Parts: sequence; C-alpha cells; structure tokens
Amino acid sequence: MCMLQRIGCFLVLLFALTSAAWAQDREGGAAGAGEEATQAGDLTLKEGTIEFSSGNRYEGELKNGKMDGQGVFTFANGDRYEGQFKDGAIAGNGTFLFANGDRYEGEFTDGQMDGEGTLTFANGDVYTGHFKGGKRDGHGTFTFANGDVYEGDFVDGQRQGNGTFAFANGDRYEGQFNDGRMDGEGTFLFANGDRYIGAFDQGRRQGQGTLEFANGDRYQGGFVDGRREGEGVYTYANGNRYEGSFKNDKRDGTGTFTFANGDVYEGDFVDGQMQGTGTFTYANGDRYEGQFENGERSGQGVFVTADGERYEGTFKDGQMDGKGVLAFSSGNRYEGNFEGGQQNGQGTFTFANGDVYEGQFKNGRMEGEGVFTFANGDRYEGQFVDGEREGTGTFTFANGDRYEGQFTNGQRDGKGVFTFASGDRYEGQFVDGKRQGEGTFTFANGNRYVGPFVDGQMEGEGEFFFSNGDHYRGMFQNGRRNGQGVLEFANGDKYEGQFADGKREGEGVYVYANGNRYEGTFKDDRRHGEGSFHFANGDRYEGGFQNGDMHGEGVFHYANGNRYEGEFVDGKRKGKGTFYFANGDKVEGEF
Repeated sequence: MCMLQRIGCFLVLLFALTSAAWAQDREGGAAGAGEEATQAGDLTLKEGTIEFSSGNRYEGELKNGKMDGQGVFTFANGDRYEGQFKDGAIAGNGTFLFANGDRYEGEFTDGQMDGEGTLTFANGDVYTGHFKGGKRDGHGTFTFANGDVYEGDFVDGQRQGNGTFAFANGDRYEGQFNDGRMDGEGTFLFANGDRYIGAFDQGRRQGQGTLEFANGDRYQGGFVDGRREGEGVYTYANGNRYEGSFKNDKRDGTGTFTFANGDVYEGDFVDGQMQGTGTFTYANGDRYEGQFENGERSGQGVFVTADGERYEGTFKDGQMDGKGVLAFSSGNRYEGNFEGGQQNGQGTFTFANGDVYEGQFKNGRMEGEGVFTFANGDRYEGQFVDGEREGTGTFTFANGDRYEGQFTNGQRDGKGVFTFASGDRYEGQFVDGKRQGEGTFTFANGNRYVGPFVDGQMEGEGEFFFSNGDHYRGMFQNGRRNGQGVLEFANGDKYEGQFADGKREGEGVYVYANGNRYEGTFKDDRRHGEGSFHFANGDRYEGGFQNGDMHGEGVFHYANGNRYEGEFVDGKRKGKGTFYFANGDKVEGEF
C-alpha cells in the first residue's frame, strides 16, 4: 500500500476512532479537562484533552462533543496530527507527522489530504501540489531525494497526463504520462545533447519517433523497448545514410546503406554489420554482388570493376580468398586459388596472346613449380620466383631445341645443357641467357669445343676437337680461332702460331708428319709472306711465299750443297737468279 493511501486510511480511521472513543468515554463517565464543565449530562466543553482506551490522545478545541477547531491528535502508533478539525474529523489546514518520519503539511477534507499541500518523505522525497481523496491529484511537483524532479499532472496518486521529468543526471522528459510512467507523445532531452521526439509506452521509447544525436546523427523510425527496431532511416553527420530494418538498436534485416563518398550497399544486415546476401556498388563504378560477413565480402560473390575486370569465386575478410576465376580487361584470365586478395597456391593463368601458365602462385606472381606454354609452341617446365623463371627448369623450343638447367630472372643463368634440334649440344655456364663462362660445345658432326664462352661465342683459351681427329688448343675470339694456338692434325701435322678468323694467319710454325717444317708468315690458312721451309731430305728454302708456294725472292739450299738465289713463281725457279753448285760453279741468268 502506498504512503498516500496509508495516510488516507489513517485519517479515515482517526475520524471513526475519535467518534467512537469519545462516545465510549462519555458513556463511561470519564471527566474531561476544559474551561467549562458539563451540566445535566450535556458536554459543554470547548477545549480539553481526551484520552482514548486505544491509546490515542486528543488535545484541543471541542464543539458539541466533537473535535472541532484547532487541536493535536496523537496516535498510539506514534503518528501525530496538529491542525484544524471540524465535526469530529480532520478538516482544514494542518500538519500530519508520521511515526516513520514522513510529514504532510497542507489542506484536509473529511479526514483526508485534500487541496494544496506538501508531503515530505523520510527518505528525502518531497511532493508539493494538489491532493484529492488522500492522494496526489491535479498539478504538482515531486522532488526526489536523488535530485530528480517531476512537475505536472497527477491522478489517483500517479503521474498522469502532461508533465516534465528532470533527472538529476541532466536528462529531461517533457510529455505525456500514464500510471506514473512516460506514456504517449513526448520529448526526451539527454544530458549529452541527444534528443528524442516521439511515442512512449510504459516508460520506454515505443512506436514511431525521431532520435537526434548531439554529434549530428539522426534516426527516424520505429522503437521497441527504448531501442531502434523496425523500419527506419539513420542519417549520419558525416553524410552516410541507412534506410531499412533495425533490431536492438542496430541495423538488422534488409536495408540500404549509402556512403558519403557515393558507395552504396543494398542487402542483408545482422547486428549492425553487412551480413548475408547483398550488392555493393562503388562510386568509381566497381560492383560486388554476393555474400557478406561481419561487414566484409565473405563467401561466394562476383566482383566487377569499372574497367571491365571480373572475379567470380570465394571471398574472405573483404578479399578474394579461396577458389575463383579472375578475368582481366586485357583478355588475360586466371583460374585457381586466391589468398589475401591475390593469386596464391595452384592455378592456371591464360594470357590474351595464347600463352598459358599452370602451376603455383605467390602474392599474385608465378612462384614455385609450374609449366609455361607459349603460344608459339615453346614450353618451360620448372621453378618460378616473383613471376620469372628462376631455379631449375627445362625449356623446350617449338623448333626442337631444348635447354635444361638453371634460370635467373627469366634467363638461362648458371649451369645448364642446351641441346639443339640440329644435334649440336652445349653443356656449361650461362649468363643472361647466353653461353658465358666454361662450357663444352659438341657439334652434330662430332666436333667438340671445351673452354670459355663470352656472349654465346667461344672466347678465350680453349680446345677444339675435330671429328676427324684434328685438335686445336689456343685462343678463340668471336667463336673462331683467333690469336695464338696449336693445331694438331690427325695425320701428324702440327701448326703452332697465330690464327685469325679461324684460319692460320700471321707468324707460325708448321711441322709436317713427313718431317718437313715451315716457319714464317701465313695468310688464309696458307704460307704467305716471308718464311723458311725445311724439307725432310735436308733441302731448305728461305724467302717469299704466296698462296702456299715459294714465290718472289728467295734462297733454296739443297742438301747436296747446291744453292739457288733468285726469283720464284708458283713454287718454281722462274725469273732472274743465280745457281751456286757445291763445287763452286755458278750459273747466273734467266730461269
């Protein structure tokens, strides 16, 4: 039972008890103290003290045997009333002090609080306003001990009608009340600057309303149990806007979120996040249609860029992740595994020009083991690093050539074997795609070179083994014998000297298997210029040579001691000369 109801009951009870007690005491012959005594059985006391058998006590003015006028009534339970009485009941202005510490000061009618008054509760609450039938009724102000203040209408002891409730924390409500609660249309001003205008039910925001936030955000739509729920529109201060379903103060259900930058999401929401199926259209023209989770693209979906690229597959945390197909606007196409938004794992990349790579990827680049088939028929199988052939692999050319070995930055680099379709074969070092360093080149005809290479050519000091048994050891330049070298023939001949463009040229010594020996200059693989030819039989020629023959001025020493000094043509004595015989004779003339 509420305090006001209890007060009303006490006052009604007071009226009944005082009348009954007064009658009982009078019938029992109890004497009262007063200014005038009773005569002939009539009570003519105008003022006195009445002690009731119940323990109650009245002291004050009397009229016609009843409490009337100013008086004090003390209840056995400790309650105390001081004020006006009329016709045996509390009526008029007075003060009622409750044993529990509550205090009412104001108007009474027929033993009940009625009219204007102030009720101060022991806990510090204070009501000042109108009472009716012992209850707060009409306009009044209720100040709570905690600092809350209500000013407005009351009915039957409850806040009812229009009023204002100011909370101690700075919040403030203005509007309709029912059964003591905010109910109906009203405005709630929050201490932080937020403001709600709309419907209330049983103390909570319920129904349609508008919530304006101090930061500039604004929500207009449905509320349930004080929270945003149902259909509504939320406009953000930064320019973002959401229109759709809400649940438990969050975006939940189907809706459209328009970003200030022009991006638009239309689809499902769960717990405030994009979740389920939806379409995200970017301001730049990109578009995603598919599944979302926790506000990110996640699950199956299709992403199409403004410039024509298209990805269809799985997403995770907003990025391409899992199996998918990525078609580039250039005509290139990738099908395979993605991770972290890039090609990662096993996949196939088909180029617009017809090239095809099938193998492993890392961070969007070919990396690991793979096979690259060129549109022209060439094929590489091996290792890749950062999009380039790197490591060990085999490159097979459409023309039948084949390289097996090491690669760096897409080029043959390191040790490898290059087998030509013609039957030629190179085994050795490569640099930047060319034969470089030490290596062995075996020709299809059986010839073989062992030595250094530069820019793909035999260069430096090496050995060349001919299929016919000939053997060269010496310097090479630009793929040919150039510089100093030794050429040993299978027939036993041997040349040691200078070479140019693969031929004997310059100073050299040619030793024949039959014992002959030439020492002098060569040109175009022949004796040419000045030289000395020693015959196995002891003959010796010193002089000029041309196209391999003795030519020009020369001296021919015969083993028998004879000697010719003069001109030679095509290997024969011809022209002016002198022939010296061993016996001292001499012939001089034209030969």
